[in-house]
Amino acid sequence: MSNAEEINLGYVDHVRSLNGAGKAAAGTVPSIASYPLKWRLKLKFDALLRKVLWPSLSFCALLLTTFALEAWLRLLLTIKRSKPSPFTGLALGRVASFVEQYPFHLYPIVCKAFELACLETELPKLLDPGGRILEVAIGDGTLSARVFPAHANVIALDLSPYSLKKASAKPHVKQAVVCDCMNPPIRGGSFQILLANNFLHHVTHKEETLASWSRIAEKAIFNENSPTWASGWPVPYTLKKRGRLEDSLRAAAEIERESLQHLEPRTNLEAHVAASYEVIQSFSYLSERTFFLCGLYSYLMGCYGPPTPPTLKGPFLARPLRWLVLPLSVDIARLLIQYDQHQDRLTDSFISYVCRSRNYSPAVGHAFLVCPDCHSDLTETNECTGCGNEYSCTDGMLFLLPKRLQDLQSDYNYEVSLLTAKEHL
Repeated sequence: MSNAEEINLGYVDHVRSLNGAGKAAAGTVPSIASYPLKWRLKLKFDALLRKVLWPSLSFCALLLTTFALEAWLRLLLTIKRSKPSPFTGLALGRVASFVEQYPFHLYPIVCKAFELACLETELPKLLDPGGRILEVAIGDGTLSARVFPAHANVIALDLSPYSLKKASAKPHVKQAVVCDCMNPPIRGGSFQILLANNFLHHVTHKEETLASWSRIAEKAIFNENSPTWASGWPVPYTLKKRGRLEDSLRAAAEIERESLQHLEPRTNLEAHVAASYEVIQSFSYLSERTFFLCGLYSYLMGCYGPPTPPTLKGPFLARPLRWLVLPLSVDIARLLIQYDQHQDRLTDSFISYVCRSRNYSPAVGHAFLVCPDCHSDLTETNECTGCGNEYSCTDGMLFLLPKRLQDLQSDYNYEVSLLTAKEHL
């Protein structure tokens, strides 16, 4: 194992902070009326800025950017006069399903349209009727719900119970397990397909995680980010274009750290994948330049990546604006997808892999859960047959966490889960 610190541990800290927020909320909160006058005025001004002025300025900037970018893209694509490729055509057809979740947020709309096109193309080729699917790091399940019908047999894993609780309500999820997704407590050879969307770039030791996954399922579909995911954001991209290469690298590295990502060159990624998998098919998309254009919208919203900030999403979906925001979001996303078809694939920010495991050996029987500490089988009551550890459910989710992470269950706060938005990733 590399001596580099595992960046995915940042998600453990994130869940612990949510647990801590729940504890703090249970305490006594002083009334605003008890604050000094100058602080009350400041709080009111901050609320006005956050709820009215900032959304208004952001909306105007987004609108101007959209009109200018749309005119330029239409002219450019008219000159190109090329038909969409089959993959591009599928992505174009998936745009409309994301605009209400991510209004005016072009990065997740375009990225997820490509991801969904890949999954809908490749999953039917790999999955037998009734086959069992393991989805690793399912998050809030909003992408997964677009992929699988209600009768699908999906076992969902995630480290965050607050995200997994939302996914567990989706009809295709048959069981929800809170666990370490880098080394899932799943018996080898017990699944037909392993699916992991937008997770591997949050892992430092990728080769070890891929080796762990490859023992679980015969086939896998997962994606990864390349370094241009960080360098394509507006600030580092603009710095690089101005010749300030060192400043650009520093800005990209800071974005990568803040986003809890560990990005490696594509040659390294190919080597990590090849150690455990035979690649059946791969798709790459969202060139650095296309990503920069998408990232302008995130920059104007004051965020890196999804979701659309709630202070903007609410007004965008309200009746006075939605008639304008949603159609414009569809139009500009489709133009960006067509534009991306003409870009240099060597600069793509995303790669989706469709693979066959080199380490798979089918298991006997239907039980698939194991102890996260000693890896022995569990009984029907979730007791380890080896070390005797007992595991239990909280709020409808089975917590299969090693001893070092068991506080994530004991400190889990139901009220925080109620306040977590259904679409927050």
